[in-house]
Amino acid sequence: MSRKLGKQELMEILSGATYLGSGGGGSLYLGERILNNLEKQGPVELVLYDVAEMETGAYGAMAACLGSPKSITAPDVDFTDTVSAFKGLQADLKRDGKDLKYVYSGEYGGLNTCVALYISIVTGIPLIDLDSNVRAVPELNTGLTPIYGFPPYPVVLANEAGDVCVVRTADPNDSSGAELIARQLCMAYGMKIGFSTWAISKEDIQKYLVPGTLTRAQKVGKAIHTAKAAGIDPVAEISKEIELREICRGKVEKVDLTSKDGFDFGITTIAAEDGKYQAHFKNENMAVYGPDGKVVITVPETVAMIDLEKGEPLTNADVEEGMTISFAAIPAQEPWWRIPEGFTCWIGILERMGVEAKPVRF
Repeated sequence: MSRKLGKQELMEILSGATYLGSGGGGSLYLGERILNNLEKQGPVELVLYDVAEMETGAYGAMAACLGSPKSITAPDVDFTDTVSAFKGLQADLKRDGKDLKYVYSGEYGGLNTCVALYISIVTGIPLIDLDSNVRAVPELNTGLTPIYGFPPYPVVLANEAGDVCVVRTADPNDSSGAELIARQLCMAYGMKIGFSTWAISKEDIQKYLVPGTLTRAQKVGKAIHTAKAAGIDPVAEISKEIELREICRGKVEKVDLTSKDGFDFGITTIAAEDGKYQAHFKNENMAVYGPDGKVVITVPETVAMIDLEKGEPLTNADVEEGMTISFAAIPAQEPWWRIPEGFTCWIGILERMGVEAKPVRF
């Protein structure tokens, strides 16, 4: 059933989504800043709808920011481009006879989950209880929607000036081609651009995606808030809500991060009691190496991070040397990510990063 959410509940969703984003999806403080700015104009609230409550024949689509997470942290960043992108997709689909009536979260993250909330609050477009990937993903060709046959077609992109671009690849299923075009536009506008795509019907969402995933994020976020307020171990509290395995905890010894080609690339090294662990990331954590130099986990499994001193979830854009943090593995959503394409869609990224393209599951 639908339920009304206020700022506290929305912040719980964003905290959980940041933790579940596997190091990507945008920093939590960006989402909090968006809600704080909206609160200056009035109460921050919306209605969250079950997928089952969608109108038959109507469509839902995602909207998000595409680009380098580190670049998006600037204090003057504006997010109206995401609204322009969503409305541009609405207009384009209307010409095709499709009624886009709902917005959903395209990936978990403190920012990109908030984009869906933001659009719902400022436009009144209903938000449905869905994150289409149940994690964050770095490219348009890595995700549940493309591997289940829903290409990003069209992709609508918009900048902060309100300019809108509709991308229709020659082959509608060419997700990599759409990614290439979108990434070039992203770089042209300072490593950040709003985009909207993947308009999917109620029936297909119920058949191929994972409804209820914003509620899942809220449960995790509530556990994080509870642990912080009580001064108790956040990982233990989160483990009451979801299955996870802590990989290690320790001090961040080094962060190598480079922003290029519209992404953040890098390696985070943690000094734990049993040795050093390294997380290799492209926006999101792709693989973690243990003290013996062997890979202990890879995508599509989630590698979640939390600052153990502050009790706050982290993205790779937030991690700094000297922090005491936890790496925890969370199993990829069953059975959706368990088809062969749930790993093969990542192989190109892993190979370009120099990571062995062999899955290491939870």
